[in-house]
Amino acid sequence: MSTFKFHQPLIAAAARARTSVSFALMSCALASTLGMSVLSAAHNRTPRWSKIELGTLRSLTLSSLEPLHADPSNRYGDDARAAALGRELFFETRLSGNGKVSCASCHVPTQDFQDSKPLAT
Repeated sequence: MSTFKFHQPLIAAAARARTSVSFALMSCALASTLGMSVLSAAHNRTPRWSKIELGTLRSLTLSSLEPLHADPSNRYGDDARAAALGRELFFETRLSGNGKVSCASCHVPTQDFQDSKPLAT
């Protein structure tokens, strides 16, 4: 009897087990446990930045930039009424096709004008 023929029933049993619900549940539980262990280990790892690196990172923030000069080509740039209109239009849902979506639906002000999705919809 060849080795392959001897293992055929075992291979068939394993294939049947792989399609069973219990195998799927056990696989999910194992993957979840391993994933949580990896995430936990990554979370507990604290990066150690040097003072020079921290200074460089701070220099890259928007708050470290100088204020912008007035733009002479933009006659509405310093107009408070224009800013108020822009704010109203940004949050206005009536401008959308279904009347339920505004710019702020995707560009969330409290999330740095992002929607927290890895890819665009």
